[in-house]
Amino acid sequence: MFVQEDGFVGTKALYQVTVAPYIILSILYINYLIVHKLRHLSASERKSLFFHLIGFLLLSICGIMDLLILFGTDLALNLPSHTIFGVIGLSAILSYSFADRLIIIINERENSFAKLQMAYKKLEEARSLSELGKSSAIINHEVRNYATVILGFAELLKYNTALNDGLRPIVEKIIMSINRLTEFSNEMLDLSKAKILKEKKPLNICELIRHCVHDYFPNRIDSFAFINMDQDTTVYGDRKKLEHVFLNMFRNSFEAQATRVVVKIIDAPFVKLITIEDDGVGCNFENLKNIFNAFYTSQKKTGTGLGLSIARSIIEGHGGHINVASKNFLPHNEHGLIFSITFPAYQEAEQEIDFKDSSTVLIKKNIDYLEAVVKTFRNVRIMPDIIQDISDFRPEQLSSSNVTIIGNPDTIREINERYSDCCCFSVASSEGSGLYVEGNRDGLYNGIFCEEFVVSHMGMANS
Repeated sequence: MFVQEDGFVGTKALYQVTVAPYIILSILYINYLIVHKLRHLSASERKSLFFHLIGFLLLSICGIMDLLILFGTDLALNLPSHTIFGVIGLSAILSYSFADRLIIIINERENSFAKLQMAYKKLEEARSLSELGKSSAIINHEVRNYATVILGFAELLKYNTALNDGLRPIVEKIIMSINRLTEFSNEMLDLSKAKILKEKKPLNICELIRHCVHDYFPNRIDSFAFINMDQDTTVYGDRKKLEHVFLNMFRNSFEAQATRVVVKIIDAPFVKLITIEDDGVGCNFENLKNIFNAFYTSQKKTGTGLGLSIARSIIEGHGGHINVASKNFLPHNEHGLIFSITFPAYQEAEQEIDFKDSSTVLIKKNIDYLEAVVKTFRNVRIMPDIIQDISDFRPEQLSSSNVTIIGNPDTIREINERYSDCCCFSVASSEGSGLYVEGNRDGLYNGIFCEEFVVSHMGMANS
């Protein structure tokens, strides 16, 4: 296939019509594959593959120039070999691409290590709480024994005719203090046992809530409004514990001066969502962050700070989640809280359902409180496609009219300029407030970013 003439190496016709076209077609096909794959990758992967493409093109051009020399043409430069320059160029580009990828891996490793440290710290705190929980039953037992004795003698003393009017108020304060101590002891015991479920039974949650209202708030029935409560919505759990949850929630609303409590149920195929909305005083951002923490209370005189902590533990013990949003950050001087409680749906007993929502795309770039946004999706067991920025979009996603996009206001504004037909929601938070979501056209939801919004607009709710 090769011949030597006048000290130069050349090629025969057989080489030119067989091997040379095969080499050129192979080079073109490999470049085509790389270009085709570029369209379906994320931004970071696309950048790395783009450098590979540049390097391979450089090597290909240099190899073709060497072929031209073998063909005896004058189109190539008069160099001993062009391929060696292509190899050097490809090596330099691959080294840069490798270094860039290595930096990304190191940064991801540092972020993962920081998260691991935080998780370990939380684990240590959980261990301390676990030890406290194990000993709380014994401590509570002893406290209640002594409290019962003191309360008994105080009651006897109160009704003693020899007790003068000056000492009677003191005895009544002793009785009141012992009752509060007993109540606190009971709450500590409830907290330690909140996640312990001996058996899960199917319950009609609508019926349970109605019974709770009629049994414990007979004088405030007119303050309640029920939405979608005329259906059978089944959850699996402990009736007594769940009744305790709703009793605590409603009592907190009225203690916060609420005059209206709206209970709504959304029965979706993948989750059972219960929202409790009131028009009480609400709370500020600092209170909102700590509202489920044990012993945290805004009621300095009467509250123990255990009610919502117990409620969260019971709900999580049932495989569910609880979240809260404040209406105080909305316009029009609204106030109050919105609690979202979710329970898993089951196809069969103990078989939970998750919903992969490929028609919803969450763009992470510069979203306020990204962790809270992702948590809200997870609470309702919906898993959207999560990408870093607009460049990670696949072309078929943007051309579909069924895609719903969630991102920060700047990202949504950029998408609106490029693709005006897309259904988009921007998620933002002003300093010291909750998350607010706004649709990109008339008729779309504007309000608090919460579980109800996600189920109603991203999933297949049967509300």
